[in-house]
Amino acid sequence: MTESSPQKPALGPLNIAALLSILATPASASTSTPTTSPAPTAPVHPNNQPLIRIGDVAMVYKLGSAPTLKAFRAVPGIPPSINGLTEVTPEQVQAARDLQAARDLQAARDLEVARDIQDAIDALYEKSGIPQKELHPNGTEVIMVREVAVVYGLSSPVPLRYFGLCRRRGQPEVTLDTFVTAAQVKHAKDAFAEDEYDSDSESEEIDPHAFSFDVDYCGSLSLSSQTSQAR
Repeated sequence: MTESSPQKPALGPLNIAALLSILATPASASTSTPTTSPAPTAPVHPNNQPLIRIGDVAMVYKLGSAPTLKAFRAVPGIPPSINGLTEVTPEQVQAARDLQAARDLQAARDLEVARDIQDAIDALYEKSGIPQKELHPNGTEVIMVREVAVVYGLSSPVPLRYFGLCRRRGQPEVTLDTFVTAAQVKHAKDAFAEDEYDSDSESEEIDPHAFSFDVDYCGSLSLSSQTSQAR
């Protein structure tokens, strides 16, 4: 008995139709090729760099003034210990600029409110007739003697002895670190100018202990010499 070779399946009408359908189908429809989207491009600064130093922000972004270090420290992801050499991303620069703009706006509003309050105070003083405290040119009530020449823009400092005229008996000696009011500075300047430009008499060394004054701490120029006259 001989082995019979395996017979090939007969191609019936259904098989022929399926084969013809496969042959007629385009290769692109039968085979799907996987596609990959391009990787997102990392944002860069105007100089096409992903990172720049904080100290270069104003130059790279052409800003009149860059955000402060305080604004950068408030940006998430930036450590508190930063300086002008710390490198930052475009997102961090934008966040710092937004924070700085918000702070500048709030500061401007606070200044406007402060001016309105000061105007109201000035109006009340004017209405009541109560004299206001004089301020130095830098807007403060007191400054140190050593600061007088700079704050008042003097070409030469007022000698220390002229500020001794505004010292109450028993108080410490006036030094360069003594705080003085605007009234005290005015009195010292006037006394110094009077001696400096008095060509009729020779300037004498002034003894601060030889003077007393009528109002507290030289609030006015009402001085009287104890050695020359009595009140």
